[in-house]
Amino acid sequence: MKRLNSISGGRTSAYMAVHFPADLNVFAAVCMDNPHSAIKDTGLLKAVRSKLERFNEEFGEFIGSPEDPKTFKVVLDLEQMIGREISWVRGESFDKLTKRKNSLPCIDWRFCTTIMKMIPIAKFVYQATGGEKVLNCAGIRIDEPSRIKTEGHRSQVVDIPISKSAKGRNKWIKYEFAEATYPLVYAADGSIAPIRKNVIYDWAAQSGLDFPVSSNCQFCFHKGVSELIENQQRNPGIFQAGEDMEAEHGRGTMKKDLPLANIKKMQRPAFQLSFWGDESCESGFCTD
Repeated sequence: MKRLNSISGGRTSAYMAVHFPADLNVFAAVCMDNPHSAIKDTGLLKAVRSKLERFNEEFGEFIGSPEDPKTFKVVLDLEQMIGREISWVRGESFDKLTKRKNSLPCIDWRFCTTIMKMIPIAKFVYQATGGEKVLNCAGIRIDEPSRIKTEGHRSQVVDIPISKSAKGRNKWIKYEFAEATYPLVYAADGSIAPIRKNVIYDWAAQSGLDFPVSSNCQFCFHKGVSELIENQQRNPGIFQAGEDMEAEHGRGTMKKDLPLANIKKMQRPAFQLSFWGDESCESGFCTD
């Protein structure tokens, strides 16, 4: 069974890619069409578009992302570091997704991860293996116990479109594309692997990679209020795109009882906070 490293652009998955080589490496980019989310570095934007251009016919040209632009630079640099291709995939844009669903993702309904991460990765696996299953190496550490669903392996199943009907409609199948495995938690011999936050943090500081302070979507509902305040200060355009998305939806918020529009009105912490290493989505696809 082939091994798959799911790369996020954060420290933990980068460490895994370097120290636990896999047959396949994939990065699922979360995209937005709102111009406020645009990557302003023209060279980086050109590189990202080149990586994602095969999806232009389906989703349109890449414009921006709710993730810190440093995420994309890290993935590009990481590919050079490991000397193996990192395949880029994407799903529909975040803003179009919420319009189609007529809903915002939240802690009780996290369809964002499934549609923008899991399905694109599963489609990639299907095409790369001819429909076989892979071992998906999840970038989850031993000090994130609530994110580990079970000891050993966990089956990962999702519905994916594999072709179109004569009328142009997608034909879907239920595809068990992977078994999750945790190389940073369980060693190959079944023993506990002592890969904790400090090990990865020390490696990251010496790696030469310029990691984002806060990984994944900058306004994700998993993030604490202090982290959201810092992210808004660091990436106001991305937050404006999130505000626009909530305003267009017209009801509800992604984070319970806290509209994104209120974040910029809140007081910034008096000291620099370090959020890296906090636990997040237990799916294993939105990881640091």
